[in-house]
Amino acid sequence: MLATSDRPMAIVTGFGPFQNVPVNPSWAAVRTLPETLAGVDLIKMEVPVVYEAVQEQVPPLHAGIQPVCVIHVGVGNRGQIKLERQAHNGTYALPDTVGCLPPKGLANPESACEVLSTPLDLDAAIQSMARRGWTQVGESCDAGKFLCEFIYYTSLYTAREAGTPCLFVHVPPVGHPFSQDQISAALRDLVEIILLQVAARNTA
Repeated sequence: MLATSDRPMAIVTGFGPFQNVPVNPSWAAVRTLPETLAGVDLIKMEVPVVYEAVQEQVPPLHAGIQPVCVIHVGVGNRGQIKLERQAHNGTYALPDTVGCLPPKGLANPESACEVLSTPLDLDAAIQSMARRGWTQVGESCDAGKFLCEFIYYTSLYTAREAGTPCLFVHVPPVGHPFSQDQISAALRDLVEIILLQVAARNTA
């Protein structure tokens, strides 16, 4: 859904089903986010677990919307909600849900940067989450070399010229330890915290 107001906009994506995950908790959480949060209109989008779809959909979103930030969400391991620090250009060797790999196993074959990192203050975000009662939130430097890291690198690379801050969030599978409602509530708080951090950066 595209916003039509004059408020700033942010993109938040979740992934669709894959393998043994018929209902992806990332999209299930993203779709429950409010239309507007912290004075920012949220553009919510479900992305297929397909390399080509990421390459076709994500860069035009950046260009068309000119968001104040981009937050991607995917399902990760049991335990903590993880804020990913960085993403690698390659090598992506796991086939997607249609059995394909990206060209040369890279997120962007034209990029000379092997690793790109978020400019966001993840420590501050984790501390803010803890103050809201979400203590099982941590940082990671390994986004998994599958679609999660692939979309993150794609966004970080696309956002470099505009300086748009990007973040990837891994939520745990439902029941390990959070319910879907808890994952959704935690994501709402996290997105609000990130948007407030971005607003503070932009006014500093």
